[in-house]
Amino acid sequence: MSEVAAGGDHTWVFEAIGTRWVLTTAHALSQTQRLRVARLIEDYDRTFSRFREDSVVTRMSHAAGTFELPECAGPLLETYRRLDELTCGAVTPWSVPPWSTWATAPTAACVHCPGTGRRRSGRRSAPGTGGA
Repeated sequence: MSEVAAGGDHTWVFEAIGTRWVLTTAHALSQTQRLRVARLIEDYDRTFSRFREDSVVTRMSHAAGTFELPECAGPLLETYRRLDELTCGAVTPWSVPPWSTWATAPTAACVHCPGTGRRRSGRRSAPGTGGA
């Protein structure tokens, strides 16, 4: 749905990844532009959703392994790593396991972030154990 907002801006309201989105632009988005936005959201959800059985994050929470992440993951994971560090583990993108358990748990995980040249390696607990 698209409507003209005050000042001539165009607003597109839609539902995605469990929430209501409102995009306001100076010009109405074309169908091609809307499809690109929808694809970007779907790719993000398929990678990062803890609520989708087919997401990379869900697979990471169930088993150790090597996981390919999109280029956007590097800065995002670095932000979460820093938040985890600053809050002593209170803010983390993982429901299980927290970053802090990676150093002592029995199974290994490795995440490669293309475009960053970095790898995040460590050890993590089995799902639901909360650590070693």
